[in-house]
Amino acid sequence: MSHKEILQVIQRERLKEISGTSPLACLNAMLHTNSRGEEGIFYKVPGRMGVYTLKVSWTQRNLLYCVPKAKKII
Repeated sequence: MSHKEILQVIQRERLKEISGTSPLACLNAMLHTNSRGEEGIFYKVPGRMGVYTLKVSWTQRNLLYCVPKAKKII
């Protein structure tokens, strides 16, 4: 999701009270900061400006493509 879409969900679902003059810039900075290094919980999608996903969901989704299929033994 883009940082704009994430902010829209936060506002629509009332997940957090939003105040201040630039909540979108604040959210974007938080996502950027928390997508760096091993300890970050977000993953910046390569080639997509301002698009992030949770590391857990990205890993689970891509594991399906990385695990070889078992051969059937008849």
